[in-house]
Amino acid sequence: MIPLKIAFADMWGYDDPTPTGIYSYFFNPYDNYFTDLFSQKFNVQITNNNPDLLIYSVLGNSYKRFKCKKLLFSGENLRAGKGEISHYNDSQLSILNSQFSTLS
Repeated sequence: MIPLKIAFADMWGYDDPTPTGIYSYFFNPYDNYFTDLFSQKFNVQITNNNPDLLIYSVLGNSYKRFKCKKLLFSGENLRAGKGEISHYNDSQLSILNSQFSTLS
């Protein structure tokens, strides 16, 4: 398989206080939709050093320091900035999946 180095930036994470304690949920770069999808056709390596592709969300500005192809993912109706591949929100993952399935 072709190697693909992926980095993630500005993704979500939160602590949820509940009556029984605090439950945390943070984005896992090794176990998520994108890693699973790209692993079907590529040998995915998660790295922050010279990635081929950056997948980022709207919760920060660290995506600006990366010099590679970028894919913006958000639950909001936003446009990707100059130089980003595209924008997909959570209701459009099937579009990304169908576009991906045409890659050889």
